[in-house]
Amino acid sequence: MSAEPTMTLRDTTAADLDALEEYWIPEVRRWLAGQDEPGDRRTAQEYVDLAMASARAVPRLRYDLVAEAGGRFLGTGRVVASDPLNASGDIGYAIRQAEWGKGHATSIARQLLDIGFGPLGLHRIWATVHPDNLAGVRVLEKVGMRYEGRLRDHYRVPGGWRDSLLYAVLATDGA
Repeated sequence: MSAEPTMTLRDTTAADLDALEEYWIPEVRRWLAGQDEPGDRRTAQEYVDLAMASARAVPRLRYDLVAEAGGRFLGTGRVVASDPLNASGDIGYAIRQAEWGKGHATSIARQLLDIGFGPLGLHRIWATVHPDNLAGVRVLEKVGMRYEGRLRDHYRVPGGWRDSLLYAVLATDGA
């Protein structure tokens, strides 16, 4: 029996367009901030364009990455220096539905924190999670993030508003 290939993060490229379009199904997007509608080719192209432009920016303040194992597309991860003046940033990630429950989200979150506290030089990294996404909450807690509160009516969704739970970790927390 062979071991599962190691999951890695890499910069998004134009070659990822088809995989991105295919994986943004409603079941995946419902957990993403304010993105309850299914993705389409235009959505995937906009993601690729933003990711590639961010990778060329100097200084680089944003990493929009693809997670893969053995050449197999698993999902995406993002870390952004959203407030570089105060060394604060945020992370986000999503996994293909077929890959849920295999530990990939935890691996992605850990690697995003490494980038945030490493190359981006952040002091504080935060993330939000849908209140009903219990697996997402577990991932954030596993990587050392602490619950800081509930953001009421944080995102507009079809038919109203949605709350988010806020988690964060500091470089000095030793996560």
